Amino acid sequence: MDEPGTESGFDELADCIGIIAQIENDLNDLIRFDLKNDLVQKKRTLPILYMLMHCDEEFPVLRQYYEGALSREYFLRHKAACLDFIDSCGCVEYTRVIQSLYLDRAERLWNGLPSVSPWKEAWKELTLGPFAGRLAMENQQASARIP
Repeated sequence: MDEPGTESGFDELADCIGIIAQIENDLNDLIRFDLKNDLVQKKRTLPILYMLMHCDEEFPVLRQYYEGALSREYFLRHKAACLDFIDSCGCVEYTRVIQSLYLDRAERLWNGLPSVSPWKEAWKELTLGPFAGRLAMENQQASARIP
């Protein structure tokens, strides 16, 4: 790490990769509806914070559950309505946008760091590739749905 700023660039890149992966984990733990589900566990992840900000009219059960007014068992009886709310409230789309901002930042950092080919490209494919490919596919699908 001879060049000035290289170490801090790698640190920021590592932070971005960690945030991208954590957001992916948060989305996975939101849409699975078992005891590992972040809603059931009352976690406050990025997509759930978005949901809590927008749930009062469409799905008040969520806020009531988070505030302790409803039991876990009662909340679980509303599984279908909760899954519908997840699909309709925009939390997944919002979270994907935030994730893509971190991906863009990681790619800019990546391009500015010195390294030796082909190792640089192979490492990028291992760390960012799975997220970049999935986000590109989802953006294409979203574009196809817009009239």
